[in-house]
Amino acid sequence: MQAGEYAFSTLYIPEQVLDQIVNGRVVIHTVTLPEGSTLWDVARILHQKELAPESEIIELASSAKFAGSFGVEANGLEGYLFPDTYQFTKPVSSASIAEKMVRRFWQRLPKDLPDRVKELRLSLSEIIIVASIIEKEAVVDSERPRIAAVFYNRLKINMPLQSDPTAVYDIPGFSGPVTAAHLTRQSPYNTYRIKGLPPGPICSPGTESIKAALNPEKGAPYLYFVSNNDGTHHFSVTPEEHQNAVSHYYEMKKKTLGDKSPTIGDSLGTSPQDSRAGAEPHRQADGVNTNSP
Repeated sequence: MQAGEYAFSTLYIPEQVLDQIVNGRVVIHTVTLPEGSTLWDVARILHQKELAPESEIIELASSAKFAGSFGVEANGLEGYLFPDTYQFTKPVSSASIAEKMVRRFWQRLPKDLPDRVKELRLSLSEIIIVASIIEKEAVVDSERPRIAAVFYNRLKINMPLQSDPTAVYDIPGFSGPVTAAHLTRQSPYNTYRIKGLPPGPICSPGTESIKAALNPEKGAPYLYFVSNNDGTHHFSVTPEEHQNAVSHYYEMKKKTLGDKSPTIGDSLGTSPQDSRAGAEPHRQADGVNTNSP
């Protein structure tokens, strides 16, 4: 006999009810965390599934002490609640839920991690920060190593990463689009305002983004990328080449939008307003982004 949550049909006879209980056929709750989920996303999903209070998950996963109990050397569990599909039975504690997700993180780390961390001269926590930014910028798996190379190239020359997702990470409930105003806001995560990496991950990266952070494309000289408006990106070495790519992006976007002119927001560009490393030129209120780290 197993304690837990059971679901009985009103048509069950007593013997069927007893059989369910004796054999422990409890209700199983399936939860899927998409790649790129933030701590707030995870808490919201668990709350919607009625598995844990949203505030309790956020408070617990924001504790450095709690994170340390799982061997995570960070200020919390952002980035370490591995995106995957999980099954839980009630009752279940918030701590048990978090533990299961962090254990899955450790299980799914690439086997070459120790060697690659040494070669890159980065800590695991720094790798996960980079992977989280890649996760938010990339769409196509094949581009992830190249996007990783762009960010590492910028770090090597002390060039701001200028990644749009970092500028809005700590805005509760943010759903886009990213505007030029967001890029100038004061935040320790905003890589338009700081050099180097933000203080922690900005989401939970999936396996492919972690692999890319560990294995950036070798010899890739790029410092910029801009959206091709189809999930892929155009990568550039020089500011001039990048601005040409951004101009082409705007032309194509304008054709797509008809008479509605595109706004800043889908690339990693060359000026305070469109000199980002990547993804899409900076978005204004009507939604075109021109990123350029």
